[in-house]
Amino acid sequence: MMTQQLPTAFVPVLAKLNDISPDDYEALCTAVEALDEPSGIVDFVERAGQLAELTADEARALLSMMLSTAAHAEASELDISELSDEMASSEALSLENEGQQRLAARIKYLVEQRSTQVLHKSLALMQEHQSVFLDARILTDIRPVFGGEVSEGLDAVVLTHSLKVDFVREGKRNSFYVALDQSDLRVMKTTIERAIEKATSLRETLEAAGIANLTLEA
Repeated sequence: MMTQQLPTAFVPVLAKLNDISPDDYEALCTAVEALDEPSGIVDFVERAGQLAELTADEARALLSMMLSTAAHAEASELDISELSDEMASSEALSLENEGQQRLAARIKYLVEQRSTQVLHKSLALMQEHQSVFLDARILTDIRPVFGGEVSEGLDAVVLTHSLKVDFVREGKRNSFYVALDQSDLRVMKTTIERAIEKATSLRETLEAAGIANLTLEA
């Protein structure tokens, strides 16, 4: 019996995981091995499509389920085997006993894979900050300058920029705004380009040493 309701988003992907053939499931397990490689998420989505005939959306949904299950098991101190049994026996899936056993075994195997656990722990470390970036926009305005009477028309204009940054803190979405001028934009551009160059250099060094550099890119 499920102690918590199975997330609605998991129902289709778990049904798919239960229904795929043994050969496709074996191919899926092979695809999972790519998760702790430098381009793990991208490679997994591609391999799952090529080997197990999953769409990109199905592969991403499956990966989301696997990582969420790993995180839930860790946070709740539940055994993955127990959690897999609970998920497979959910009334939302309406599986017979044989189907429940098959699905539970598949969930357990995929979540317990070293590559899945490495990716889960890596992503958790990446987001272990007080604030986590979500999105950014730069809003540009034209502001008129009137030297004398407004009726005489404007004398000049000023371009202003406002940087909006969206982020998550303590589970809540927040935003802040910062005023920028043209010089500030150039400073930001230089700073970001330098960070990208450093990341590229470090990534090449890690790859040469055979160390995976895991990212959220998919």
